[in-house]
Amino acid sequence: MVYYGQEVGEPADVGAAGFEQDKGRTTFFDYWSVPTLIQWMNGGKYDGGSLPELNRNLRAFYGRLLNSLTHPALAQGNFLPLNPANAGNSAYEVTGAKKEPGRWLYSFLRHDPVSRRSLLVVANLHPKNPASEAKLKLSEEASQLLALPASGTLTGTDLLSETPTSFQASGRDLSGPGIRLPSLPPLSVAYFDLSIR
Repeated sequence: MVYYGQEVGEPADVGAAGFEQDKGRTTFFDYWSVPTLIQWMNGGKYDGGSLPELNRNLRAFYGRLLNSLTHPALAQGNFLPLNPANAGNSAYEVTGAKKEPGRWLYSFLRHDPVSRRSLLVVANLHPKNPASEAKLKLSEEASQLLALPASGTLTGTDLLSETPTSFQASGRDLSGPGIRLPSLPPLSVAYFDLSIR
């Protein structure tokens, strides 16, 4: 669910306006005004021309996020948690954080058995530090679903990033050191569409 105006960053700091006064919620809730959405409307052009760049980027991100929901693995796939498989993985960490594998990273695999498509979701939940050297191990069940031969290559392409981000891993990496993930900024998430060659 996306609230009216959320995709353009409608603020909740308009002060004492509308019926609700200053309750820390957007004025949408009391049918007052949605100033950021009005900027997106841009005098009837509906092109975002009056939005600041940060808000235009946010709207573009929501577009990519909503488009990703058509991926078969998200629409109808099975959920496989990956943090348990990384409980003892010292390379599954955020740069500069305490050495506690998985404390700030969260990952799971979605797999659709009908289309045989998979999506790897990785989130960096740390508020300040990037995850720049993290390696992810797949659970045995996830590895079996992907059916990647030792000589094969797994490629993951992020569906959410503005500039395409990807990784490649060999079948040997999955059973050995794990998948070296691209750098994840603080408080970010990546949806890697997986393909096998």
